[in-house]
Amino acid sequence: MFPILEAPTFHCRACGKCCSNIQGFAGEAEKQFLLEYGYGKLPLVQLVPVEEMTFPLWEFEAKRFIDFSKELGIDAKIRPYRGVLDLQSNAFIVFNYQMNSKACPFLKQDGKCGIYGKERAFVCNLFPLNRSPFLNVGAPVDKSIFGTCGGLETIPEKLDYKNNEKLISQLYHSFGHTFLAAVQHDFVIEWANHLIVQLMKEKKIRPALNYPREFLAKRIGQARHVDLFEFLIEIEHFTSEEAESTIEKFRSYEHAKERVKQVIGPL
Repeated sequence: MFPILEAPTFHCRACGKCCSNIQGFAGEAEKQFLLEYGYGKLPLVQLVPVEEMTFPLWEFEAKRFIDFSKELGIDAKIRPYRGVLDLQSNAFIVFNYQMNSKACPFLKQDGKCGIYGKERAFVCNLFPLNRSPFLNVGAPVDKSIFGTCGGLETIPEKLDYKNNEKLISQLYHSFGHTFLAAVQHDFVIEWANHLIVQLMKEKKIRPALNYPREFLAKRIGQARHVDLFEFLIEIEHFTSEEAESTIEKFRSYEHAKERVKQVIGPL
């Protein structure tokens, strides 16, 4: 539908710089949003201070990373990162984990990824993108959607940020699988937000809202911790089969492919 971008295709240089300092991964718009709303004003509660944030892992990704760390005999320092404190069940429902480390624990001394041939997380595959144009964070879609990476060369300067449909076509042709990872990651964020609203409307959860941060921290520490999909099965929102099917669709980028196809046609 649109001319293919006259710019080099992005190629990872495997320099390891993006993984050698994973703290402060979020963009400025996201950091400001979290500082304002992420520590108790919204159902989804941030456990980690903004300055200590690293790569976010969805709970089904964290399980894979724990297995990888066991295989390699390393401590990936994976800890809960974000979730919902449900006052109804006295459970802290863990949506995301993170690796509590300045550098990715899977980064080898030669600067290469130790799990590159394995199924990594969305956040690993989407770099150098911070997000996709589909995710509305209240900030304009511009070069801020990119992280800092020498492999980008001149691609960001050649994109048409004023034409969203053309931009999506350009990003897909330049980044391919990387762009799909960014789109799928953003889709899962939207899915999680809508899920919380749905569960609240159905009175299946009663999130703690507008409590002092110290109170929330104490209650979360005392509450039973349960991963999101395990909780959804417990409350019979999903069967085990439905949970597995949903995770598989996320992992295969099914929703990202559909979204991009709606804009640019067959991939």
